[in-house]
Amino acid sequence: MTLFKTWKKQKLVLGEVEPTYRVKYLGNVQTGFMRGDGCVDKPTGVLWNNYSKNGQSVGLDMTLTICGSGMKALTREQGLTEYRAHRISYCIAHPKYPRLFVWVYRHEGKKMKVELRCHAVFCKSEAKAKLMAVQLHDKLTFALNEFMREKTRKQNSRLALQRANALSSSVSVISGAALRNKFLSTAQNFKPSVQNSAGAPKLGAITENSEEEEQQEVDRDDDLLEEEEGDEQDDGTVEDETEESMNGDSDIRFVYYEFIMCVLSIYGMCVCICVWGEVMV
Repeated sequence: MTLFKTWKKQKLVLGEVEPTYRVKYLGNVQTGFMRGDGCVDKPTGVLWNNYSKNGQSVGLDMTLTICGSGMKALTREQGLTEYRAHRISYCIAHPKYPRLFVWVYRHEGKKMKVELRCHAVFCKSEAKAKLMAVQLHDKLTFALNEFMREKTRKQNSRLALQRANALSSSVSVISGAALRNKFLSTAQNFKPSVQNSAGAPKLGAITENSEEEEQQEVDRDDDLLEEEEGDEQDDGTVEDETEESMNGDSDIRFVYYEFIMCVLSIYGMCVCICVWGEVMV
């Protein structure tokens, strides 16, 4: 009888290595079908015929990585290109064209117009193409399931908050659980949030003015204020002169009116004296 019990060793995978393949990118062709049997037969035939005619001159050397959020393609000419999981509608290792891995991707064109394009890469072997198709299909299925679970979890949390009547204790517990689930969730792999999407507004560099430029702006503002004050003073002087001239004109009119009244009164007295003298005679 053994004194110490022997335990079997078990492995725990903390971070899975993302599979990476070196392929040749043959290009893409517009298609009208998102998924279904035979949806990529015609565009794949066009790409394969073009590659067969031109040979090695067609295509780009590409490093293709299958990850939880879809695929990442790296080329020397175009750099890094991401194919998001929620936009990959179909993938297959085409049986009619061995060593070809094909997928359909929903691109966004001008004015948010959706454009379906069939992409194809040439693999080193037929087994590699089939393995890539299986791995990508598993990643997309897992990402979709996590996305649906996250939606259900958020809906249940919202309903729990409504039932709790906004109590402080229940809100703190639920918010802590929601924060933990947010960090542990992988739903962002299927469809990124609005803040992390490609169409989200990006932060730009803020240009800071130097001290000399700031001083120049301050001096410019002071000059503008002085000009405005000078204009106001000029307007006040013109108004005063106008008032003085109006007052002088009114005084002249008043003196002229008094002179006329005196003349009329003297003339009236003379007329009265003459009439009285005739009456007395």
